[in-house]
Amino acid sequence: MIEIEILDPVFSKINKPEVVIPILSYKKVIYKQTPFNYKQKKYKTVTVVDGNIFLTGLVNRIESWLKQNDIPYSIKKENIDLLLSEIKTTSPKLKRITLRPDQERLVEAAIREKRGIIISPTGSGKTILAMAIISAFPDSKVLYLAHSTSIIEQTKEELEKQFPDQVSSSLSKNKRITITTIQNIKNHIALNKIIDVDITIVDEVHHAGVWKGMYYKVMTRNISPVRIGFTATLPTQKEKILCIEGLFGPVIDELTLKEGEKMQILAKPKVKLIPVKKMPSLSELRKYKEIYAKAITKNRHRNRLIIQEALNKMKENKTTLIIVKEIEHGNNIQQLAKKLYNIEIPFVQGKTETETREKIRKTFIEKKIKCVIATAVWKEGVNIPTLDCIINACGGKSELSTLQTVGRGLRKTDEKEIVEIIDLLDPYRYLAEHSIMRIQLYAKNNWL
Repeated sequence: MIEIEILDPVFSKINKPEVVIPILSYKKVIYKQTPFNYKQKKYKTVTVVDGNIFLTGLVNRIESWLKQNDIPYSIKKENIDLLLSEIKTTSPKLKRITLRPDQERLVEAAIREKRGIIISPTGSGKTILAMAIISAFPDSKVLYLAHSTSIIEQTKEELEKQFPDQVSSSLSKNKRITITTIQNIKNHIALNKIIDVDITIVDEVHHAGVWKGMYYKVMTRNISPVRIGFTATLPTQKEKILCIEGLFGPVIDELTLKEGEKMQILAKPKVKLIPVKKMPSLSELRKYKEIYAKAITKNRHRNRLIIQEALNKMKENKTTLIIVKEIEHGNNIQQLAKKLYNIEIPFVQGKTETETREKIRKTFIEKKIKCVIATAVWKEGVNIPTLDCIINACGGKSELSTLQTVGRGLRKTDEKEIVEIIDLLDPYRYLAEHSIMRIQLYAKNNWL
């Protein structure tokens, strides 16, 4: 008989950990550098059970596996049931906002399960979902976390409208709702303090998939029994999935991109592919970093294509967001636009002050600025509903990263039903393969 005991919202124990190792382990992969590239190499199997202790969010995974394999088991959960019994719930209600049927379904799942991940596309109203969930726990202390100051600032503004005099940016203020970055809350636990709240809500929860990372350190010092994470896309690596699930719980409901498009609550992406002219001098390069630097970051021909596409959109009175990976690349595009066309394009990056970012964002929404360059700080979680076009200037092969880029423009308005995605097809080693992978993603979603 397998005996499981839920000790608290963070940890549980099992009497025979060896039985569940197949589902609580993953292959650790490292990359060994050769003279020309990185060679993938499988490493040892890593289990996420420490002795007989594991993260409580994995209980559902274990229970499902035991049932499928007809293995007798028992679960002792009096501790967690007692904590949850003390939390009062009511019907969600927001001022001046009526939930759509899909939003009602997702909120009900969160209230019912009280722990887990909700997958909902960018532009579908995750902030409204979070506020509705908070409204359903009227007497509970809430901690709202995200990884970027931009997300925190715009979400805090909405929370204060719904819950006046209840919102603070610091746990020390002892308000009902604390909203802050994961970096700030990590400083709180550095003082050896326990986070004593009833509910924790995390936006862009896919960032929590790092063992011993910031979210792990915070959430294992957090005794909130109700834990809800939001994301548009979960990672595919088992290592990350086990970590996120362990800290928060399994996926409890989902609104897919196709559902959002069919329900006409999301803009339809339309992809335009721009071939980049091949330069023979770059074909001889072999190392990825060198190829990326010369074929993308410093490639004046490619950067002119990007600027020209943005100029075309400006003439149509449309707004364009240019996504770059490296600061040098953003600087190069910005300087080239100034030199060739005498156009000043704001560049939002990590060192840009929060107040400045917000000023640019609001001016961009009002279309007083027609084009902005941004690094990953604006790749996700930033609300720009009037955005018409996104230029993926940084390439890349990650499905998650590409979907995050597309997600910047998915918010639908009365004036916008389609968002244009401009992608550059690079003809060089590695980069060409990455371009093909992005095309496959676009084709799968019927965006070409």
